[in-house]
Order: sequence, then structure tokens, then C-alpha cells
Amino acid sequence: MEKHFLTGNEAVARGIYEAGAVFASAYPGTPSSEILKEVSQYQEVYAEWATNEKVSLEAAIGVANGGLRAMAAMKVVGLNVAADPFMSISLPGVDGGLLLVVCDEPGYYSSQDEQDNRIFAAFSNMPMFEPSTSQEVIDMIRDAYALSEEFKTLVTLRMTGRVSHSKSVVTFQNRKEAQPVPITKAPKVPLPAAMVKMIENAKERTAKLTELSNSSKWNKAEYYDKKIGIVASGLPYEYAKEVFGKNASYLKIGFSYPLPLKLIEEFSKNVEKVIVIEELSPYIEDSMKKSGIDCIGKDAFEKAGFDPYTGEYSVPMLKKTFLGEEVSFIPAKKEQLIPRPPALCAGCPHRGTFYALKKIKNEYDVLIHGDIGCYGLGAIGPFHAVDNVVCMGASISMAHGSQTAFDRAGMSKRSIAVIGDSTFYHTGINSLMNAAYNQSRPVICILDNKTTAMTGHQENPGSGRLIGGEEREPFELEEVCKSFGIHNITVVDPTDLEECDKALRKALDSKVLEVIIFRYPCALKKLTTQEEKAFPKRAKAVVNQEACIGCKVCLQSIGCPALQYDETSGKVQSNAACDGCGICIQVCPVGAIGKGEK
Repeated sequence: MEKHFLTGNEAVARGIYEAGAVFASAYPGTPSSEILKEVSQYQEVYAEWATNEKVSLEAAIGVANGGLRAMAAMKVVGLNVAADPFMSISLPGVDGGLLLVVCDEPGYYSSQDEQDNRIFAAFSNMPMFEPSTSQEVIDMIRDAYALSEEFKTLVTLRMTGRVSHSKSVVTFQNRKEAQPVPITKAPKVPLPAAMVKMIENAKERTAKLTELSNSSKWNKAEYYDKKIGIVASGLPYEYAKEVFGKNASYLKIGFSYPLPLKLIEEFSKNVEKVIVIEELSPYIEDSMKKSGIDCIGKDAFEKAGFDPYTGEYSVPMLKKTFLGEEVSFIPAKKEQLIPRPPALCAGCPHRGTFYALKKIKNEYDVLIHGDIGCYGLGAIGPFHAVDNVVCMGASISMAHGSQTAFDRAGMSKRSIAVIGDSTFYHTGINSLMNAAYNQSRPVICILDNKTTAMTGHQENPGSGRLIGGEEREPFELEEVCKSFGIHNITVVDPTDLEECDKALRKALDSKVLEVIIFRYPCALKKLTTQEEKAFPKRAKAVVNQEACIGCKVCLQSIGCPALQYDETSGKVQSNAACDGCGICIQVCPVGAIGKGEK
């Protein structure tokens, strides 16, 4: 059997392949983004990008209800979007194997919060596994499908960002084709008359799963020194073993819902002191204390000066908390650290949009609602053009709500929504339909860069490609908007600042709902054949060193990484990162920037 070095996300793809799954769907979102692309490498498994996480899970449920094995994958907050089908499938259940892979993110490196989705498992009464290595990912997936088919329920594999992106050795096995499961004759329809029986079945299922959890190979005790007993799950288990070695005993929780409380109680009786080590919420700790099992948990970290309810745990954190050891690091000299605030890429078409919005914001009384994606950077310098961001698709709903309230109060204030093309197809489309239906009049700015850029250039209905790279006719945003009865639709090139300015002023002076589509492909996108014709390469910017007066207006107004200030000459220079968007040419007050070679 071959050994390979895989990330957790690569292992998910390998796991569902080996387990005989036939269908996989996902909406991209860090730290889960790589999973579906890796799945698409296996021809035996059909893979597709879904428009959102709810659709992804519903499609997978459809496959499972047909008796076959399916997977849906999503990031931590994606489960909020998929919560409706997730919670609803708990009672009627499924026939075939149904796996949900959700990637939580302690540390919120790329998410708006770091919710602990173990709570969702308990809330839904559906089983959950938690791997800490890539090999466990593969092996747990195999067992998860078997469990799903035996108990006719969805099973969740809860990853965390560090498990998703860390690599470890795995052993490949051949794919084992799963035979279709016979479809239940009784309809799975949660009508009131059927609910009583479904609830009884769910309680019976949970009781049996609890018994199984207490004897599962994924919940295992390792006895060494019994003065300290550590209960842990996921990566914190690995950290604990590195810190304590054989100076402690361990109970690793890999099958984390239902919790194996009988096993935990037995383990606790065999050691002198019990320590619970888990990231984010005190899910295990609280359950133990409610069951009368004495333990030390979050309070120990707090006494050591840490906030144990947020962020990732680490070996140094555990050493300081439990051993009183400070881990020394090579100190960094602050004067040698170069500040690197997040910025839009060189050539990003959003730069022109936000430059125009910032200008408008200085002249008009507006409230600008942002959304999730690269354009979230419009909220920080040098633009400061976005006032609030909540979740995927919320910008249009918020703009509708605030504009309606402003108008009813007799206020002249205007509301603007800023949303990307992928986010629009995700959930913004519902919001726009609602605004149009209720005859609201916000200004909707759709930033169409022809890809799902922030998470790694995954495809979407407007990108012109499917997951395998096959080109297809892209959806046209203006046609979608027209189908809602919206007539005032303007398409502009976001790198043409004058055109952007005119479109925004016209929309703000309007008495009806206005949609402005700022269309230009992401600077990093591999263009489709159609896009190569529509968006030819542009000449790079060149700074005339004699004409440049070193005023830094270009740097301070658009913040492009392709421009830099030379301290020696006192001039601005352009570098190889330039993509030829030409925005800097338009903002230079003395005309010192011109076009060079393409």
C-alpha cells in the first residue's frame, strides 16, 4: 500500500473516494476551499460547485435519499447557511450514506467568527467525528458512511483550520464501491402526524449512538502516569501528548457526539486529576461537569493569562499553563518589521470602484453596506468606503432596509450595497428579489470580477467555467436583474473612474432601485476564450521620473502594490506587479504616469 503526505483537506477527498462516494458538492470558503477541487481529480466521484452551502447540502441529501453515498463540504459559517436542511434532516433521516464536512476555524483567520460547530451536532442530535491527523480523516470517513447507513442519519466530520491545512502521512487503499442502499418505502415527510414517531425514532437513535460512542475505537484511553488524566479532542490531543508525554494518561475523543460520558467517567475514576483541553467552547468540560465529573478546564488557562475561549491552542500555551514553563522565541526587532496591511492586489478592478465610492461618500450623505469577499477591504485604508459588513448576501438586504426606513422618515440619506458576483449568486440574489418586490430604491453595486476570488478562484455561475475547467456560457447579471423587473441597470468598467463617478451620481439622484454592475475580470484570473476577446491586455503604467513631484497622491488614494516610493529620489516608481489597470494614471495630479508596454 502506498504512503503519501496529504493535508487534511486532501485526505477528505481521498477518504470519500476510497469509501465509494459518488457525489460531492461545496461552496468555497477557507479553510475548506481545497476539498472539492481535490475531489474533482477522482473521476469516479462527481464534483460540483454549488451556489451556496444550503444548496450543496440539499443536493447531497437528494443523492443519499436515492440510496447512494454523498458529501457536502463547507467552512465554519457555511453551516449557518445550511442550517435549514441540516436541522430538518435530523428527524426524517436518509437512506444512503450522507457526510457533511465542516471546517471550523479557531483564530478566525478568514471568517467573521469562530463558532464551535460541535454545538450544532448536539443541537441536531446527529453524530460527529473529529480527526486530528490526515490518516484519521480517511479512516473516520469510512466509518462515518457505514454509521450513516446503519442509523439512516447525516454524519458530520468536524475539521479545524489547522487539521485542514497541516500535512501528515497516510496510507492509500483501493476504492471500495458502495452498493446502493434500498430506499425506505415509507415517505420521509415531516408532517405533524408523522412527527411523533420521527421524534421517538430520533431519541432511540441517539441512545444507540451513545452506547456506540462509549465503546467506539475513536474514543480511546491511553494509560501512563495516572496522576494526571487528560481528556482532549482534535489537535489539542496532539499538543497535550507533546507537552506531557508519558507523564499523563489520555482519553482521546474522536467520536464527539454523542459524548461517551460513561467512558469519561470510568477514565476519571482511574486518574487522580482530570484536565480537559479543547479549543473554543467548553463543550466537553460543561458536559462532564453537568454529569458530576470533576475536572479542570478553561479556568486553568485563564489563571495563566490566556483567553481560552478564542483562538488556537499551542504547545507553548499548554506548557505555560500546566508546567509553568515559558517558551522562548527569537525576539523580533520592531524597527525591522515592515508593516503589511491587507490590500487589494495590483490591477484589482475593485480599486476603481472603491475610489469612486470614497469620493461619493465625501459629497453625499450615504450609508454603504458591504459584503463578504475581497471587497471587504473597501472598509479599510486608503478607501474607508464601507460602513458595515455582516454575512454573505446581507449588503443588499441591509441597503433595502435602511433605504426604506430613511424614506419613511423623510430623510434624504441614501443607501448603497456593495456585493461581489459570487456572493450575489450565493444569497444576494434573494435579497435583490426582495428589494425589487417591495419597491425599495437602494443603489446596488455588483462587483463582477468573473470569479470567486478571495477563496482561490473557484468557479461560479458567472465565471464561464465548471469545476473541471470546461467552458460554459456564463450567466449575465443584467439579465438576472431584468427578470426581477429592474429596469435601471448600468454596466461600467471599474477602471474608468469618470464612468464610475457618473454612474454613481446618476443612481443616487434616482427615485427607483438602481443596479450598477462594475465589470472587469480579476487581475489574477485565467481568462476564458470569451473574456480574452472582451478584455484584451492593457499597457503597464510608467512613471515619468522627471515629471513626478513625489506628492504621493497615487499611493495615498488607491494603495496599489505596483507603486512604491523611492526615498532616495523622492519619486514614485512602478514595479513588475503592474497589470495595466490605468487607475494611477487617472489620479496623478500632474500627469506624471503614462502607459508603457503591454
